[in-house]
Amino acid sequence: MEHAAAEKRKRAQRPFPATPFEEALAFARTIYAFGSGQPVRRLSVFDHLGKSPESGPSRQLIVNANKYGLIEGGYQADHLKITADGLKAVDTDPAPREQAKARVKLAIEDIAPFAGLYGPLRL
Repeated sequence: MEHAAAEKRKRAQRPFPATPFEEALAFARTIYAFGSGQPVRRLSVFDHLGKSPESGPSRQLIVNANKYGLIEGGYQADHLKITADGLKAVDTDPAPREQAKARVKLAIEDIAPFAGLYGPLRL
């Protein structure tokens, strides 16, 4: 009977990231700074952070940064790369208005449940 109950339970698939945007953004900034904007080895970035790349929280960090559209590459990928929109959100060169637009796009507009809550935003 216990086995049947375990089979019925499935992992919840959230249509949105499980952490705040700022946490994923901080991780993307680390990747950007560590790799000077270039793709970085996943293992090297976590070594730099002093975290295990295989731990649950580390995997979740990668998954959430991906869901927000900040990075490319999963928790089993050899390399992690900042996306074009992610680059606009973490780079210090764009004008503050352009950076804010990129962040709103990634954090709200590109996440269907959040976009539904907040509607179209004008910056």
